[in-house]
Amino acid sequence: MKQPNIKRNREQPADEPQPHAQAWFEPRLVALVVAVKLSLFLFGVQCYQVLSNQLTAGLRGRLEIWHRWDALHYVDIARLGYTNVGEKNVLIVFFPLYPWLVRAFAWVSGEYLLSAFVVSGLASVAVALLLKQLVQLDFASDIADAAVVFLLIFPTSYFLHIGYTESLFLALTLGCFLAARTDRWALACVLAGLAGLTRINGLFLIPALLAEAYQQYRTTRRWQRQWLWIGIAPL
Repeated sequence: MKQPNIKRNREQPADEPQPHAQAWFEPRLVALVVAVKLSLFLFGVQCYQVLSNQLTAGLRGRLEIWHRWDALHYVDIARLGYTNVGEKNVLIVFFPLYPWLVRAFAWVSGEYLLSAFVVSGLASVAVALLLKQLVQLDFASDIADAAVVFLLIFPTSYFLHIGYTESLFLALTLGCFLAARTDRWALACVLAGLAGLTRINGLFLIPALLAEAYQQYRTTRRWQRQWLWIGIAPL
């Protein structure tokens, strides 16, 4: 296995292309994500049918197996919006970006449950592609590939494939870090703001961006005005 070069990005001027820069879209990674999704989906359906001793009817019945807990609330918000009356008033604790995207896709498909899976699915594909690019800034390509594989097969990674915010939030977070590491600070801060619209954890991207800016300053001893973009992220 190749030895990682952890100093490559820090010592190289920001305006020079990275030695391992590649096209961000890799069909092989997309195929891997789809294969993992299908395997998990079919395995889950089979286990449900065996354990419950009943068959699932159609695609919707199979999707309903995974439609549990907070996923129900996100689809309700996408379908009905927020309210301050009745039992649904507690849904205000859920952040709006994921339900907005589900609603947008449902406007095309006409099916909210399916749209929730589509949004999570597309976001998880973005996660794989962005993680590969981010890891390659510091490590060899085979290590970046391994990072993607381990993420996809991690026991709790099934949350990336169902109607939850995890895949969208992780995609925005990885995109934020990748943009900051490659000196696209305006994009990094916009993505941080969108992450904050997805989960409360997005607020922690602000100190992370400040730490990255400080690290870049320590390396180059040059002030960059584009670091001021960090100020818009909380907005």
